[in-house]
Amino acid sequence: MKEITLIILILQFLNLFSQKDPDYVFYNCNMMAFNPGATIATSNIEIDSYFQQQWIELENNPTTFLFSVRKPFLKSTSGIGLNIIINDDSLFNNFHSNINYAYEIKFKESHLRIGASLGILHNTLKEEWITTETTTSEKTSFDVNLGLLYILTFNKYQRLIFGLSSTHITNPLIVKRNSNKNTYFPRAYYLSGKYSYVLPNRLITLQPSVLIRTDLIETVSRFSLYSKININGFWLIGLSYSTDKSINIMLALDGRRTIGISYDIILGTPNIGSAFSIILRNKLWK
Repeated sequence: MKEITLIILILQFLNLFSQKDPDYVFYNCNMMAFNPGATIATSNIEIDSYFQQQWIELENNPTTFLFSVRKPFLKSTSGIGLNIIINDDSLFNNFHSNINYAYEIKFKESHLRIGASLGILHNTLKEEWITTETTTSEKTSFDVNLGLLYILTFNKYQRLIFGLSSTHITNPLIVKRNSNKNTYFPRAYYLSGKYSYVLPNRLITLQPSVLIRTDLIETVSRFSLYSKININGFWLIGLSYSTDKSINIMLALDGRRTIGISYDIILGTPNIGSAFSIILRNKLWK
């Protein structure tokens, strides 16, 4: 296990100049984390919290915590929201906070939501990774995200959601060095899609979806299939595969209050363990 940990830390050190956003397994439940176009809530106020821990068998493993709240106004044609993201990726302690706004343009059978977010990204390089070349190991930078969300409703049983967004448009500086080999948080691009189809029995809704993230250096895709079962509330059962070689199993009770848990099985060699995620959502005054 010590050898595996050493390999991981070496790989992370070699990748020091290429930080990236966390991988959100429950991306369908809170797209506002990477797409401000999803800021308009379906109820009066929606509060989400998300916790994820990777490589749980290892010490100092990466963890992510997300808290968000969003509220529609102007007859649900606009929405405002807040994201707070705390990410510990073994090299950095990252704190990200932003204010989101989205405006909706309505067409006959579809909606286009245009969103933007402004915030700060505070990064601290952990002490064990500071070298004599490091001139700034703690930095707070201005951050901007932009996003589009297109919703097409075919009928009350079929709906398609398509998203396009970009995070860290300003390429925030996070570590400064004497050699000018500074570390920046790279701009990331997201492409997402979800199709909802209610089966004729009206008890089961199938929701295949995909999320593709790239920073033009590395591209990761996650393909998911959810089944929403209307039995004593909405049970959400899902299975997903990510091209970074992981399979995920999800189970959630979805309704006005959502409680969900997922478990990631990391594939490949070396076997660096598994991961799990928990999501809590509360819809107020629907």
